[in-house]
Amino acid sequence: MNILLFGILLFALAFFVHILIWKIHLPKKNHTCFLLNIFFGLFIIGIFILPAQRLSDYIQAFLLYLSLMLAYIISYSAIEVDSPSLIIVLNIAGTGCGLSREELNKQLTDDLLVLPRLKDLLNDKMVFMEENKYKLTKKGVFLVKIFIFFRKILNAGKGG
Repeated sequence: MNILLFGILLFALAFFVHILIWKIHLPKKNHTCFLLNIFFGLFIIGIFILPAQRLSDYIQAFLLYLSLMLAYIISYSAIEVDSPSLIIVLNIAGTGCGLSREELNKQLTDDLLVLPRLKDLLNDKMVFMEENKYKLTKKGVFLVKIFIFFRKILNAGKGG
């Protein structure tokens, strides 16, 4: 129980520190890397506070904390930029009485849906621009291979 409480409290502290830093100064880029630094830094500090008797206590605390941290960081990336589904639902809800397909199509432009994602890919160095074409970097190719691998495991098609 001590390990469970420690992991959850330490995660809550890291979350609070993250929110506090973002309120003071939002990093311009590499949010994920910044979050990893915050969470791992606090874990290293927390290890010295943990009253553990065995090595297995530290391992259990680390696995719990790592699980919570990675789940949050993955969720954060979805929160950071509005998803197309969220944009659609918010637009429909904003009218209060529904939205026709034509009105929705007028609001869902490339400026809103595609360009922010391309900007993120460029900032994260997943793609680069050459001769007026977007091309994958080594980092982008690696990410694509991961997605292809998992889609094969799940027996999913090539579509989205």
